Amino acid sequence: MSKNNLLYKLLALVVSVAVIAGLAVFALGAGSSAGTSSDPLVTLSYVNETFKKELLDEVQKRIDLNQYDVDSQIAALAESFSSSVAASSGYAEQTPYMTVEISAGNTLDLPAGSEFLVLSGNGKVSVNMAVDTTSGKNLSHSDAISENHFIVCPADCQIQASSAMRILVK
Repeated sequence: MSKNNLLYKLLALVVSVAVIAGLAVFALGAGSSAGTSSDPLVTLSYVNETFKKELLDEVQKRIDLNQYDVDSQIAALAESFSSSVAASSGYAEQTPYMTVEISAGNTLDLPAGSEFLVLSGNGKVSVNMAVDTTSGKNLSHSDAISENHFIVCPADCQIQASSAMRILVK
């Protein structure tokens, strides 16, 4: 039994040395590279509190920068479009409407492209063609016009007031 006992002790010693050696190799090998650039150790709290905030801030900065670029490009294109439309139509700005009063029996001559809205009174329009946009009808020579009708004259036209008229003219 002493031979058996000695064998058990020797076996226990060899196993103990192997376990200690294994733990030492693991502690020195794995422990030395943990937390370095080759084996970074990151906690969930760092990701949630620091990294995530920094990442979102950087994304927001880039979005704001791109939005500014897009807004300035849109503004430049709108200005270019507006100036080209103004140049092609011959008007730098829209001409405002003005109120005109015509006494009964008098006339008002309007150039081609004029628009007018009859505010009060009645009359006739003398032109080869005008468009009553309120009723959707084409008006020809000496057709009657009445209150609250919007008329567009593609050619020169003349308004003859049957009664006192107030119109908005553009």
